Formats: sequence, structure tokens, C-alpha cells
Amino acid sequence: LAYKAEHGDVLVPFSYQTIGGFKLGRWVTSQRFAKSRGKLSPEQIEQLEGLGFVWGVLNHLWVQGFEELLAYKAEHGDVLVPFSYQTIGGFKLGSWVNRQRVAKSRGKLSPEQMEQLERLGFAWSGTKDLSGADC
Repeated sequence: LAYKAEHGDVLVPFSYQTIGGFKLGRWVTSQRFAKSRGKLSPEQIEQLEGLGFVWGVLNHLWVQGFEELLAYKAEHGDVLVPFSYQTIGGFKLGSWVNRQRVAKSRGKLSPEQMEQLERLGFAWSGTKDLSGADC
């Protein structure tokens, strides 16, 4: 609860410790593992979900990036995000876009993710430099 009050979410980094030394990041990871093994009660699951607990972090982060890309396209008319581009909220969208290209080249994107990106006109190679010129 204290982490959420301070940070606005419950996406606790694995290495995070409270001021008192409690390894909250490890505890959060153990809750995900316990749920996957059927070791959490329905009440515990309900309590965590009531906080906005994220069970599938990687999928959550992918969706967040995709939503940021949608907003970028609405503002700029394309999805050729400069590598160093960061949103006003601090999301490193240019890096996220590059990671999608790398993930595709390594076979790590699902067909659904590739389809969603392609529907936006995603370029599997190419970005813009900071001046807006195509690279």
C-alpha cells in the first residue's frame, strides 16, 4: 500500500527494498509465482487485484508501450518514432519501438503483437532522427 501511495502503481522493481529493509520486489515476485502454483487464496488474489496488481508484467508493459505508440501516431501522423523520443510522462517510446524490432528479429513477438503494430503502419526498419528526417 505504501509503495502504491508513493509511486502510483504496484509495478515494484525486483530489487526494491523499503526503507525498513523489507525486500518488497522479491515479495511481489513471490506472489506472482504463488498464484501460478495455486498457492494464493481467492481473498489474497482479490486484495492484490484491488490494488491494481499486475500478474503478467511483460504483457502489461507491452500494452503500455502500444498505447503510447497509438498516442504518438495520433499526434504525429506516423509511427516513425525517433530513437531518443520520450513522452511527456517519461516513457522511452523510441527505445520501446526499437525493442519491438529486435524482438521480431529474434522471434519474440507474438503474431497478434506483430499484427497490431502492422495495422498502425509500423516500419520494421527505420526511424526519424530528431529533426524529423527519415533514417
